[in-house]
Amino acid sequence: MSVALLLVVACNREIPVQKQSVVTPPSPFERPKPAFSYYEGTHAADAIAQVRAKVGEPFRVLNIHINEDMIRMQVQDPKKPENVDQYTIDEGKMRDPAPVRLFGDTDPSTLEANVFDPADVDLTKIASLIREGDEKIQLEGREMSSLSIERNMFDEKRPIMIDVNYRGTRKNGFLRADRRGGHSEVTIH
Repeated sequence: MSVALLLVVACNREIPVQKQSVVTPPSPFERPKPAFSYYEGTHAADAIAQVRAKVGEPFRVLNIHINEDMIRMQVQDPKKPENVDQYTIDEGKMRDPAPVRLFGDTDPSTLEANVFDPADVDLTKIASLIREGDEKIQLEGREMSSLSIERNMFDEKRPIMIDVNYRGTRKNGFLRADRRGGHSEVTIH
């Protein structure tokens, strides 16, 4: 009987409640403002010159993608023109190049038709094109995502184009200009 009484007493004791953790909803991540912006001044041109110095001549690229704190460019290897490598400069620091796998028609003449020398692009127009895009592209929840420079492969003449790209809540859009920053047009899709 004393064993049964001990069990009853033991079972009636309160079991301590463990403290539960509270999960707070995630807050939108805000990246710290970079020390400088590739959208302003000569920072984009300086980064491209840094890659040009490393790669050598002739310096030809398939495309350039500029974000506020980073530039990525796909560069034709002047020593092996059939090869393309991606160079990234992140907040002023160059990463090791990464090989690019080309898709589609990859013969030398097609590659040659799509590469260009960045010196043919007026990089001083970047800031004014962004301001123009900010004025002209009105989207719900709009956020500028990047600026890209590449040949328009859908045009027979393959002109070099500068696109200021925006994401919105429901639609996307871009401002497209020629390599000199002129003749801009807006597309919303």
